[in-house]
Amino acid sequence: MATIFKRAASPYWFACYVERSGKSVRRTTKTTDKGIALRMAQDWEHVERMAAGGQASVAAFQKVVSQVSERVIGDALPAQTVRQYFEEWLPSSARRTSPATAERYKNTVRLWACFDKTDREKGVLR
Repeated sequence: MATIFKRAASPYWFACYVERSGKSVRRTTKTTDKGIALRMAQDWEHVERMAAGGQASVAAFQKVVSQVSERVIGDALPAQTVRQYFEEWLPSSARRTSPATAERYKNTVRLWACFDKTDREKGVLR
């Protein structure tokens, strides 16, 4: 169970939670708000549990971080549409793959865009 504490020399709350390996971790939350600090500690522990349970993925972590951001500062992380994701991903994947593979990816994305007219503007994180 995640907890928080204060150190005498710091105005910030510190989080104490258990990471996926079972080790206890202490880290600063960089906030002076007790409620926000506790929620951050709980969220960090939740992410560690997800990783330990094999539920770790970039999308899952992005969703958790976006939810934390929305609670803490009032703004969620910007969510890309699937089309925007592919527009950024294709050039970066082309630099890491052979020309034939890059062309196959490009054609796959083009075919997907033709086929999936209803879902392509939905956010990747939603």
